[in-house]
Amino acid sequence: MTEYWNISNANYIRALKSNAYIKLFKLQALNHYENVMYDITSKLNDSSKGSINCNYNQGKRRTCSFSLIDNDNLYMPNNEDSLFFKNKKFKISLGIEYQNERFWFDEGVFIAKTVDKQDNVVNISGVDKFALFSNDMNQHKLQQKYVIPAGSTVGRVIEDIITIDMGNGYPTDPIKPIIAPQLYNLAIPYTVEKEQNSTLGDLLIDLATAVQCDIYYDGQGYLNLTKVITDDYLTYAPMWEFSEHQAGYNSASLSFDYGNCVNAITVKGTDSNAIYSYTAINDYPMSTVRTSLIGFNYGDIVETPMGYDNQRCKEYAEYLLNKKTILALLTKFNGAFLPHLEENKLISIEDRKFGFNKERFVVQEFVLPFGASDMTLSVANINDLPFTKERRLYE
Repeated sequence: MTEYWNISNANYIRALKSNAYIKLFKLQALNHYENVMYDITSKLNDSSKGSINCNYNQGKRRTCSFSLIDNDNLYMPNNEDSLFFKNKKFKISLGIEYQNERFWFDEGVFIAKTVDKQDNVVNISGVDKFALFSNDMNQHKLQQKYVIPAGSTVGRVIEDIITIDMGNGYPTDPIKPIIAPQLYNLAIPYTVEKEQNSTLGDLLIDLATAVQCDIYYDGQGYLNLTKVITDDYLTYAPMWEFSEHQAGYNSASLSFDYGNCVNAITVKGTDSNAIYSYTAINDYPMSTVRTSLIGFNYGDIVETPMGYDNQRCKEYAEYLLNKKTILALLTKFNGAFLPHLEENKLISIEDRKFGFNKERFVVQEFVLPFGASDMTLSVANINDLPFTKERRLYE
């Protein structure tokens, strides 16, 4: 049996299209430094309706839920030696088997957020590692003002934050993040402060958004800081092509939340010595929510310490406007099991009843089930988004 990890090749695509594959699931307990300690896949409850949910968010993106058989009281929630005790890590991988080949895809490194036991079944809800910096795990809430000195670089600040001592002698995340060199060395020209009762996660999100970047943990458990690809959507190939003429596409619906529709948003800095601000506007001619068609629908004004100059305010505002547009204009459907799928990547849809002729959509959210049911997807048409290469031609 040949095994492949995180590789989508021609054999894998052929296996998916055959619809004759076997679904695979792997659950592994990790130590703090994310070395595999135990494979506990066999403990998975056969009747489990477990799943992984991945959402295109800043910060926390991945959650999971599943249940285990625990006849020996190994995973009791009040047992500090349990593999699912607070802040202990585990990894989930999904895949398919077809004609003596296995294709595995890592779906995340998680920590348990809730654990409960009924009879001999333990139910676990997990969150990705960003929860260690947010209110999800009540970890790293600022007890005093946090100061980023002027001249600090973005990459060094992020590394310092994620490796901060948890209070028990261990760094919160000992795994080196993935940051492009041009972002790593980007200097912050002014002192930035975050007030007490905020979290380190809030600071990470502010920092990333201000440089128009996504910050998140990927399926392999690495923190990523990546430039948003909004302007490049039209140049990306879809990760999968769905069609009403093929199996693996059903129950489609359109959901336009006009009440939350935003086509303009303003971001301001908080520096008392200077006034920096920028208003991002969706005037892309193909967008169904462009200002010239429906008028101005303003989002709440956002004030951030990371708005330390007009360029930072501009990038912050454009990022927020793109995200709010995606959330308001969604197409939802059930689809074939695709363990290689990623959020904020493209798929295409052919569906005559909605007028989709191989239209391209960006993936906002998907749910991968462990069992036999289809995955569910929420996607947004890239034509509705405010910033594309065509959009730039009008500036």
